[in-house]
Amino acid sequence: MRKNLKLKSLLRMNEVVVSSLMKRKVYDKVGGFDPTMRVFEDWDFWIRAMVRGFRFAKANTFLKYRQRTGGRNRQSDDLKRQVHREVNARYAKFLPGAHKEKRPSHLEKR
Repeated sequence: MRKNLKLKSLLRMNEVVVSSLMKRKVYDKVGGFDPTMRVFEDWDFWIRAMVRGFRFAKANTFLKYRQRTGGRNRQSDDLKRQVHREVNARYAKFLPGAHKEKRPSHLEKR
């Protein structure tokens, strides 16, 4: 079973896994990954692709993903929260009010 991704839900959190596949034309038309993004550059990429009209489906497939200690995905929670706010602010014009929605619980400050 496949789940079609929606821009509104993608703005709340990155639902696209690191092992995603796309056609080269998507990458070329979107302009690749934003080198200014400190984390979540894939999330920003998928939002930009959806804003440009590309549509995606999430396959019901599970993969094992290993994170190294000290790797980029092990950045501080403060940095992740900050970038999450930046992404929401960057794309707020596409979904009025989206930047005001509650962040996913894993990004909430404790």
